[in-house]
Amino acid sequence: MQASDDKSWEQFIDKVMQEAQPEHVSNDFTEKVLATLESQQVTSAVTRYKSPISRLTWLVLGIVFAAVIIWSTIAGTSTQWDWTSNLVSYMDVSAVLERVTLPSLEYSSLYSIGFFALFVLLQLMFMKRFFDRRLGLE
Repeated sequence: MQASDDKSWEQFIDKVMQEAQPEHVSNDFTEKVLATLESQQVTSAVTRYKSPISRLTWLVLGIVFAAVIIWSTIAGTSTQWDWTSNLVSYMDVSAVLERVTLPSLEYSSLYSIGFFALFVLLQLMFMKRFFDRRLGLE
């Protein structure tokens, strides 16, 4: 049954292909296709991803953040703001935190979790490099 259906489809396709005249390709078809591909490659290099925040800006922000943290731990705060006391009364989570118990993990479990995280990070780095090379971003 399947063979006869395949045969009839094949005959139908052959008949349609014979009736349809294939289009003739112009002589400069290959040059036009290659020119189009080259122009797409040029535009892809122009539209390369650029991070909205530069590395220098991240570095400056990190230094400022670290300086504020260090300054606040060394100098401390002697002022008391009114809104902080009201905020603390709304956000009393000490009762919730007392009920939370963390599981006790043995060293083998901790090592396995650490190695899993390490290999996930390595895989992400290799995949990023692979796709950057594949897309021509490198």
